[in-house]
Amino acid sequence: MELERSDEFKAWYRRLTEKQQEQVDRKLRFLAQDYRHPSLEATKWADPNHFYCKISRGWRLFYDIYPRHYELISVGPHDIEKTEKRRRR
Repeated sequence: MELERSDEFKAWYRRLTEKQQEQVDRKLRFLAQDYRHPSLEATKWADPNHFYCKISRGWRLFYDIYPRHYELISVGPHDIEKTEKRRRR
């Protein structure tokens, strides 16, 4: 599946350390293969197309699933959920 990166995702990604970027890249490979990959621990969130998955214990990746692509919304610390929830209202 094709992954489209939002401007917000790109901005967050640039702020990550090299090690964190490697972790994100690994998870993105799994996501592109199958959004249900066990390593992702994907969870539906906010609306039927909106999901998040774990990058590490304290980091999350938010994305939307569409028929032809996944849109990567943001990646960041666990408390980014609060920001995402406010943004989605």
